Amino acid sequence: ANANTTKGKSSNWDKAALFTAQLGWKDMIYIDGSYRRDWYRAFKQFEYLGVDDNYGYFGFGANAILTSLFQLPEWVSYAKYRISYSEVGNSIPNTVFNAVSENFVTGSVTSGSYNSFLPIPEKTKSFETGLESQFFHNALNLDITYYNSAMHNSYLNITGLNSKTQPVNSGVIRNQGVELSVGYNWTINRNWGWKTNVNFSYNHNKIEKTYTDKYGQSKEMVQDIAQGKIQVRYNEGDAYGDIYVTDFARWRDDVYDNNGQLIHKAGDIFIDEGTGKPAINGNLMVMKNGEAEPAKVDANGKSYKKKFGKYAGNMNADYQLSWSNNFRYKDFNLYILINGRIGGKVISLTEAYLDRFGVSKRTGDARAKSEKLGL
Repeated sequence: ANANTTKGKSSNWDKAALFTAQLGWKDMIYIDGSYRRDWYRAFKQFEYLGVDDNYGYFGFGANAILTSLFQLPEWVSYAKYRISYSEVGNSIPNTVFNAVSENFVTGSVTSGSYNSFLPIPEKTKSFETGLESQFFHNALNLDITYYNSAMHNSYLNITGLNSKTQPVNSGVIRNQGVELSVGYNWTINRNWGWKTNVNFSYNHNKIEKTYTDKYGQSKEMVQDIAQGKIQVRYNEGDAYGDIYVTDFARWRDDVYDNNGQLIHKAGDIFIDEGTGKPAINGNLMVMKNGEAEPAKVDANGKSYKKKFGKYAGNMNADYQLSWSNNFRYKDFNLYILINGRIGGKVISLTEAYLDRFGVSKRTGDARAKSEKLGL
C-alpha cells in the first residue's frame, strides 16, 4: 500500500484594488489615469524571505478629437489621436514551491522538486499611439497604431545544478510593431448593405536581457519541445521563439577522388558507407587518410555545436493579415472572414514520422530521383 498522503487547495484568492480618474476639456481632449494594487497569494509563502505579497501598477492616456480642435476638410468625418502608457503585472504560478512530503510509515521527509528563489512579478510596460479616422460621412474608416511593449521578469523554469527545477525571472523581451485597419461600409439601399474590413499587422520581437545568476553570469535558457527533438533557445539579442534542431552529419569541405573529380560538395549530407544511411548527429565530416571522420572545428576554424546546433527559424509569424466581409439583406447577415499568418515555422511531427518510415511524398520523390540517377 502507498503510505504517502497528499492534500492541497486549488482556490486562489488574488485580490486587487483599482482607482481610475478622467479629465475632459470641452469634449475635445480627455486625459485618463489609473492605479492598481494587486495582492498575490503565491507570494505569501516567501514572506519569511522579506518578499512583499502586493505590488502596484499604473497607466495613463490621452485622447484628442482632432475634428473638434481644428477645421478639417468636409470629407473628414471624424479624427482622433490617442497615446497611452501602462504597466501590468502578473503573479508567479499558484504553486507551493517549498512543499515537502512525509512517509508516515518510515517517517522520512522528502523535499520538493523546486530550488529556492526570490520571486518578482512579471511586469509588462506598454506604449501605444495611433490615429483613428472616418471619411465621407463615416463610410470609409482608417485606424493605424504603433505599439512598443516590453515584458520584464518573465517567469521560466530551468534546470538547476542539482538537477532540480530552478524557477527564474528571466529578463526583458520586447515586442514592437504596427497595426493597420481599413474598412468601408457601403449602404446600397435600405435592404442591401456590404461592410468590408482589411487588417494588417507587423510585429518584431527581441530578447534584450536574459537571466543572470547571483554572480552576474548569464545562463543559457532552453526549452525542449517535440519530445526533446527540438529546442527553443533564449539568447540575448535573438528573437523570442528561435528554433534549433540537430542537423544531419554533413561534409565540411569539398571532397575529391584520386583523379581530382569532385565527389562530395561542402554541405552535402554524409552517408555512412557501412549502413548506407545518413546520421542525425550534427557532425561536420572531413576526409583524413582516406577515411571519413568528424571534424573538431568548422570551416572557419571555430568550434561548433553538434546537438541542436542548426538554426531552423522562428515559430512566430512576422505578419498577420485578415479580410472580413459582412453582407446584409434586410435582417439576414452573412459574415465571411479570411485570416492569414505570414512567416513563422510550423513543426509537423506526423510528417517527420512519415519521412522516417519512407511513406511520405518527399521520400517517394527522393527515391524516384535516385533511381533516375542510377543511385
